[in-house]
Amino acid sequence: MNFGGGGFPFDDFMGGGGMPGGFPGGGGRPKREPVDNETYYKLVGVEKDATFDQIKKSYRKKAIKMHPDKGGDPEEFKALTQAYEVISDKDKRELYDQGGV
Repeated sequence: MNFGGGGFPFDDFMGGGGMPGGFPGGGGRPKREPVDNETYYKLVGVEKDATFDQIKKSYRKKAIKMHPDKGGDPEEFKALTQAYEVISDKDKRELYDQGGV
């Protein structure tokens, strides 16, 4: 161990930086992958700048066609409904557009 040279005592142990059990080379946040925040808009069939009325109208048209009682796939209908619930709510939509939800 290097206690007298002015370096961090664990430099020799860790190979150049960091704490025991930590990540060598420093902290910081890990790099995030780009977030897909367009899928819900595509599912509902609108652009990202669509108004709430446009979203509602498009959702209703698709919901009628995709409803399981009309022969649609239940999983696809659930995905459509989830997308609508997010992008039709002002707060949830804002979070989704920022990469959350």
